[in-house]
Amino acid sequence: MKEVKETIKMTEDTFIKRHANKIVVTANAYSPKVDGVIKNYYYKINDGEYIKTEEASYIFEDLEPETEYTITVKVENKSGITKEKETSVKTSGFGDLSIDVEDNDVWTTSKKVTILGEIQEGTIVEYQIIKLNGAEIESESEWMTYSQPFMIEEEATVEKAIEIRAHYNDGTNKSEEISSTITKIDIQVPGVATATANKVVDGTVVASGTWSNENLNITISGSSALSGIDHYLYCVDTDNTCVPNTEYTSPLLITDIGYVRYNAVSGSSVIGEVSSYQALVDISNPSVSVGVNEKVATFTVSDNSGVIA
Repeated sequence: MKEVKETIKMTEDTFIKRHANKIVVTANAYSPKVDGVIKNYYYKINDGEYIKTEEASYIFEDLEPETEYTITVKVENKSGITKEKETSVKTSGFGDLSIDVEDNDVWTTSKKVTILGEIQEGTIVEYQIIKLNGAEIESESEWMTYSQPFMIEEEATVEKAIEIRAHYNDGTNKSEEISSTITKIDIQVPGVATATANKVVDGTVVASGTWSNENLNITISGSSALSGIDHYLYCVDTDNTCVPNTEYTSPLLITDIGYVRYNAVSGSSVIGEVSSYQALVDISNPSVSVGVNEKVATFTVSDNSGVIA
């Protein structure tokens, strides 16, 4: 009997594109003889049955990520001659995934959230926003498809944290879930700051709009429930209209008549309401003049404050 020579060639670039959940197989085969044109292709995974098709490519889907599979490809020409090739293929993993929260370690009024990963064909990244009350879940959003960075603009503290969760989803499998917790968002306006004026010498407290015969030290204080007070701003004028723009660092020495205007700035840079203190300082001695007219003496006493005790 005459020996039948091999008429099918399968090149080394036959085969595989691997993903986390599928393997795309391409049989790169040809037959040099006219009557040896490839007619049928057979594909098999592990010990399963051959799948017959006339297409040179086949996709095995719904696979497990990072799992080893044995792929067998068999081609058949019109003469009925076949050739088979087998290889071992491991599906890829989903890749790294991380959640980046901008300035997450400092107080702000909002946070920009970016999810970083390696998106493969047929795979999406999904995320969910969880609102916590202590260790309990207060509310949770539906899982959403991530496409671009997003903002969190709600209050968040250690007691009332916001958690971002994310995973890959290829339609069949999901990667391990990752999360990031947000605890430093303060959108509250800080409380109204307070100015306390004390006489420089004896320390007596002087109320706003009250005359003082000593210079005054003015101390500014206040509070913010969440992020605290980062600093205070102040300005000094005579008509109570200036905008605070100088950072307060130590008590202010006031030696004249005027207004101290001030406000608080929270740890998340929210600026509070402007308040003012009216300082009335007069440390000059009253002047006395005496006039005599036909044996009548007239005394005239004047003072900068207009008040004679």
